[in-house]
Amino acid sequence: MEKYKSFQTNCRFRDDDHFPYGFARSGEFTIEQANLLEAHGHAYAELAKGVRKPVTQMEIDFVVFCRGDKYADSVHERVWKRYQFSISVYSHRYSLAGLESRGTSHGTSSASSNADY
Repeated sequence: MEKYKSFQTNCRFRDDDHFPYGFARSGEFTIEQANLLEAHGHAYAELAKGVRKPVTQMEIDFVVFCRGDKYADSVHERVWKRYQFSISVYSHRYSLAGLESRGTSHGTSSASSNADY
């Protein structure tokens, strides 16, 4: 048995900016992928940024993957790749405040707004 387990962290990973309802409810990830991100996401991010030193061979391979020197082989590498892709792709966010895009707010007068229709 290894002295250290790979990707250990003390807290759950969340990304409220991109996934405000969590990874599992986003529709982007399977349940297994969402669980891996929540359990190991901080470790993934720290290893990818170089803040944390890899301890196990799996973590060393992960760092090599993050540098772009190898393809995603492990489940950890594949889920991190999917997460990175998901946050880099523009997504449409819909809200009830979308009426502001019609030009009726932000200081426009009602006369000029009505002339557009």
